[in-house]
Amino acid sequence: MINIEAEAIKNKEAEAIKNKEAEAMTRSGSWEGKARGLLSVCMIVKNEAAVLADCLEDASRFADELVIVDTGSTDETKEIASGYTDRVFDFAWCDDFSAARNHSYEKASCDYIMWLDADDRMTSENTEKILALKDRLSREVVPSVRLILAGYERPENGGVFIYPRIIRRDAGFVWSGIIHEHLVLRPGVPPLRPEECETADFSVLHGKQKEPDYTRNIKIMEKLSDEELKSSFRLCANCFLDCIQAGEQQKAERYLDLAEHSVTPFQERLNDYALINAVLKHHRKYDAMLKWNAMYLRCRKAEKP
Repeated sequence: MINIEAEAIKNKEAEAIKNKEAEAMTRSGSWEGKARGLLSVCMIVKNEAAVLADCLEDASRFADELVIVDTGSTDETKEIASGYTDRVFDFAWCDDFSAARNHSYEKASCDYIMWLDADDRMTSENTEKILALKDRLSREVVPSVRLILAGYERPENGGVFIYPRIIRRDAGFVWSGIIHEHLVLRPGVPPLRPEECETADFSVLHGKQKEPDYTRNIKIMEKLSDEELKSSFRLCANCFLDCIQAGEQQKAERYLDLAEHSVTPFQERLNDYALINAVLKHHRKYDAMLKWNAMYLRCRKAEKP
């Protein structure tokens, strides 16, 4: 009986701590205010008239709110978006993808936020899985999940990759990085506990119909200092890949060298080593693969005592 009572007290104290942390995260969240629904879908777009309607048609089947931030379209993108939502906003492009994505998140008003690109598609099966996820999240008395990962089907790169896809709006996440942006927790926000992150069973299909604008990407990359680049192995790796895809071999060498000398711990690089290698193989960039793997082997050798 004593053990049962002690366990009950322990559980009650744990729940009280969890509630207090939830309240603290609400106060420290980047996007505050009363939620007006469960799931906002946020997008940044420019000249996506050819694909946007299909994406919004899919998203409207599960989203409680669609937020579209236009970065300077000269086609019918904004008109198409306005046919699905009144939450269409302009953003002056400043060569900073995170700034644009953060602007879209600032406009979101639901409990959870999901990002999509204009050429993403959702099958009916995956839509049903998101609806089931929403139903479960809606029944949580105290929200426990802050980050949800999901599959990203990218035929152009030869596989399915796992990406952060949904965040809780009050969990303190922001987008970081002017190029190859990613979600991070703001300074001072408690780190994720294992139970606050989950991998969902749905996936998003990236139905890209046009080649990436590597010239634009490289122009933005060149604004980054060596120190900024070396602080993130993932950023160096993606810059290297962009240059290889663009045929800019000399520029690729710079990012390969910076990746090798990144301050990112070796164990935290492993997923990106494998991902970049798989994409290079898919695109038959065999010379680049040899250089990439040689760099990996040097780093692995340096890591051993």
